[in-house]
Amino acid sequence: MGHNHGKSSRVSMLKQGVIAGLFREELRKNVNLQAAVIKDTIKERYNIVVPISKCYRGRRIALITIMEAQVTQFAKLWDYEAELKRTHPNIRTDLCTIRKDDVGVDMFDCFYICFDEFRTTWKNCCRPVIGLDGCFLKWELNGDLLSAVGRNADNRMYPIAWAVVRGETKDTWGWFIKKLKVDIDLGNGENFTIISDKQKGLLIAMDAELPKAEHRMCARHIYANWKKQGFSRSEYKNLFWGVAYSYTEGEYDANMELVKAYDPSAYDAMLVTEPHRWCCAFFSEESHCADVHNNLSESFNRTIKIARSMPVISMLEEVRRQAMRRVSRRFLKAERCDTIVIPITKRLLEKSRLAAAYCLTTRSSKSLYEVREYNDSYAVNISTHQCACRKWDLTGIPCKHAICVLDDNQDDPVRYVPNYYYASVMKKTYDYNIKPVNGEKMWKRTHKPPVGIPEMRKQRGRPFEDLQSAGKSTRHGRFPHCSRCKEAGQIKSGCKNKEVVFYGPKNRRGRPRKFPSDDTPKPPSKPRKRKAPNNASSSHPLPVPASGEAEVSSSAPQPSVSTKQVKPHVKKAARGKQLKVKKTIPVAYGVGTFWSPYTNRPFEVFGDRVHDRSGFDQHRSGFDQQPPHEPTLQPQQALNMQSPQDPSLQPTEDGNT
Repeated sequence: MGHNHGKSSRVSMLKQGVIAGLFREELRKNVNLQAAVIKDTIKERYNIVVPISKCYRGRRIALITIMEAQVTQFAKLWDYEAELKRTHPNIRTDLCTIRKDDVGVDMFDCFYICFDEFRTTWKNCCRPVIGLDGCFLKWELNGDLLSAVGRNADNRMYPIAWAVVRGETKDTWGWFIKKLKVDIDLGNGENFTIISDKQKGLLIAMDAELPKAEHRMCARHIYANWKKQGFSRSEYKNLFWGVAYSYTEGEYDANMELVKAYDPSAYDAMLVTEPHRWCCAFFSEESHCADVHNNLSESFNRTIKIARSMPVISMLEEVRRQAMRRVSRRFLKAERCDTIVIPITKRLLEKSRLAAAYCLTTRSSKSLYEVREYNDSYAVNISTHQCACRKWDLTGIPCKHAICVLDDNQDDPVRYVPNYYYASVMKKTYDYNIKPVNGEKMWKRTHKPPVGIPEMRKQRGRPFEDLQSAGKSTRHGRFPHCSRCKEAGQIKSGCKNKEVVFYGPKNRRGRPRKFPSDDTPKPPSKPRKRKAPNNASSSHPLPVPASGEAEVSSSAPQPSVSTKQVKPHVKKAARGKQLKVKKTIPVAYGVGTFWSPYTNRPFEVFGDRVHDRSGFDQHRSGFDQQPPHEPTLQPQQALNMQSPQDPSLQPTEDGNT
């Protein structure tokens, strides 16, 4: 039997469980295998198109089957710490737990790791700059990873220490900084620079543990928060970074004046962010670093993005392996460097040499010079490695003004570069690497009580409703009142009090008045003014009395008498929505005059047609009088209506009145 459709590359039987079985061994070798790679591999191998969401679910199922559950790995943390201490005798670790009497286990609190190779190398070969940052762990449990990252000679990240904590709070940051301060001999923070974001707990911990340290704020985070206040245009961005990269206070003042002239509100909002913490004009010179951001810490968090979703021991092992691979890879790169300074420093010196073509020098003394650049001049001191532009002071690399002086003196600028930028120092940075760690089968058992997992992470926002009660209203947040005794806290079914009866008029339905004490009735609204009809052009003229009829001398409107039946006329319906008219009294039908008791206006009736006659001048004097009290006009009366009050109007034998 043939098929009535063409071939398709989609196979509904290929479920996420099948995908997990196909790529389990590959994920065991490489846990960083992405879902997009799995999708492309299935397309290449089997010519089947799979949704990437199904690949994500299959990858997660395979990782769960490969890795142990969180409960099992948290229980083995004591054995893992013992293995780290066995392979690295001088390592600094600290595993803290909290005793839960209601559960009867020691629940995990924090775990700090600092390898001796990293902290010793940082103290000897890296600049005194530390980047602190934290990132959340992609668990169902509470967990964050705190890290301390340094800068090597090539201005790349060099990990110092990291810790797993239950949350990023002032207590956990204080504990982490206190451990870090002891391990790398920070003291009170003097001559050290810390770069971080504006996390509230971190600010409190820094003021308590490192009061003398220079604390810089990441300008990228400052700009992101400042931009949310309504300053997101490109003009604001250029003004902000112009202020951030101001190396002197005079340049800072000039750029701030530009911000103030462009938008005073942006200027006031920028002052609130404390510019002395993220502007180069106020940075210390001991750090030899002019960075206004904490990008290296963000890069470190990016490298462990996939590891952050693994169980605790697998995650810590992945972080350790990445650090070990990074050091070994940089060691091979440093071995190939055959220059005195590292390549990036050499390029910066060459760039400054080209920019010094427009500078002129004037000697003042043996080490003091004045360098003129266009209309500005800068003082340069070769002996103290200082320049008025402060770029040489902050980075340690000679600026264009210093290179202009050194070229005039036929001196080599490399001699005035700090030791941090030498290739020999860079090689020493990566000489010592951390050592390998054995697998779980070779661990020595400590026989300590297992560590309990932390509490579950509370989801942000409104909690999900139960499926059984979804869409049903509840009494949560309501306070019941009894309809019998009018007391709060109970309902009528369980009330044992006497019934309370209120005498008096009931409340009126609807919305209460704005001023209930005012009993004065509201005056009626004015009726709408209607345009008087142009009776001269009306197609229905007034009926002319017959020659044999006498004129009525009474001022009251009198019905006219006609023996001729008027043919009914059907009027066309008006356009638009029809008006709904509520008839409360019988409407006159026939021929005659009718006075409306509601509008106080006279009408003439011709069969089923009614004409308003209140606009005629000749009848206005009679219409202005008070209408009769009971204007009841019946069809039979309209034809044979007589006035019994005036005998002169009685018909005679000849038919005349």
